[in-house]
Amino acid sequence: YYLRLLHAFGAAEINDAVLRDMRFGEEALELLQARGRSKEEVLRLVDYVFSREIGEVEQEIAGVETTLMALALQNRTDLIEATTKEMHRFTKENIKISTKSHNKPDFRDKDI
Repeated sequence: YYLRLLHAFGAAEINDAVLRDMRFGEEALELLQARGRSKEEVLRLVDYVFSREIGEVEQEIAGVETTLMALALQNRTDLIEATTKEMHRFTKENIKISTKSHNKPDFRDKDI
């Protein structure tokens, strides 16, 4: 999977920390939206998270994965199967997805 991502986006895009952070946030927000969470709920969550101490990246990554597994279980979604399906779609539509990614806003711009 890592090689597929590297091939699709290229090393520069994969290694762009701001871009990776923003794309992850975008996907997380889209998941919350798909599950019926409101903008107001999410903004309250943002305020809560940013009022707390900053965590350690490795632990937070593990927390994301653990929480995603629990969410998938609650949603009766096989996480491995869903990921495999998405990676197949990703590989099949590699050029389309890569182009779409390159055309998204630059999140360094505070006016988006």
